[in-house]
Amino acid sequence: YGGGSPLFDETNKQLIGIKEVLDQMTGDNWSGNILMACGAPNIKDFVNKSNKPNKDNIHLALYPQFSRSTVLSTASIYQSLTGVCPMSNEGWIEPFGLDSRFINITSQFIYDYFTNNLNEMDYPHFDSPNSILNWQNVDLVFSAHGIPMRLIDKGDMYVIQLNEMIENILTKLRSLGFYGSHHLSFQSRVGRAKWTEPNTKDVLRELGGKRKNIVVYPISFVG
Repeated sequence: YGGGSPLFDETNKQLIGIKEVLDQMTGDNWSGNILMACGAPNIKDFVNKSNKPNKDNIHLALYPQFSRSTVLSTASIYQSLTGVCPMSNEGWIEPFGLDSRFINITSQFIYDYFTNNLNEMDYPHFDSPNSILNWQNVDLVFSAHGIPMRLIDKGDMYVIQLNEMIENILTKLRSLGFYGSHHLSFQSRVGRAKWTEPNTKDVLRELGGKRKNIVVYPISFVG
């Protein structure tokens, strides 16, 4: 993936997979688009009053957890374009990070990575020819996108949902034999304001200095 981000291509794979499942479940022929709040193709170039969320026009924001900086910010863009806030309305899918089905597939993904059971065709960028040595006792770092602390101070539920999601994932992993330590850290800080901590780089430096065996899972990213 040198020379560019795989984000659009990976998201398009998700779009194709979702379409295939919906086609099979409903017997209809679904179509879909990828839209971005920042970047192209942009939400503002597509969404309007005629294609706002409804029972036949499903909008899925790819944020597993709720935050004012992500879900609410995106909903505000929709409101400016359609005149209606889409949250809780038909056709708008709420954050899914705490859904038991998402917890199960996330836990299974991590376990399959531990034990080298990921399908090479689906994950060609993973270079893991063998199972993780002593995977049962690695330090598992959950790295999330950081947000400004001023949002947390105003009651943002982001970190609370992250911790709840991690506990649910760990419950599944413990049942599969994992008993190592875990850590929640944050990345992608911008500007000088105080953001959620600890920083992922600092956590990795500390664990590396202790010569820990580390696995990092990006818990707030799905693409």
